[in-house]
Amino acid sequence: MTITSYQPGKRFAAAVRHNETLYIAGQVADSAGAPIDVQTREVLGKIDALLKEAGAGKAQLLSLNVYLAPFLLIFALNDFVSFLFQKSCRKLLTNIPYFPLFGFHC
Repeated sequence: MTITSYQPGKRFAAAVRHNETLYIAGQVADSAGAPIDVQTREVLGKIDALLKEAGAGKAQLLSLNVYLAPFLLIFALNDFVSFLFQKSCRKLLTNIPYFPLFGFHC
């Protein structure tokens, strides 16, 4: 079994490849206080860079999970992602509301 790591850190890698499947770890924006379109552009840029490093592209994406707080921003995110991915390249997009527990914020 061959596993290839991309951008490995102390505890995990930003992405790993097993056979012909690439798994990308959760990516977050560097500018947490910025508008949703800026944060989305940053995260999708990181994902695009990892795909390129692994020799893949957006056309091979199967699924994208998005965690949002507040969840009302989903409409802006959906508009941007629809613009980013062409109609011939529609993907499975899961939007997951994020609610901090017990006052703990990441």
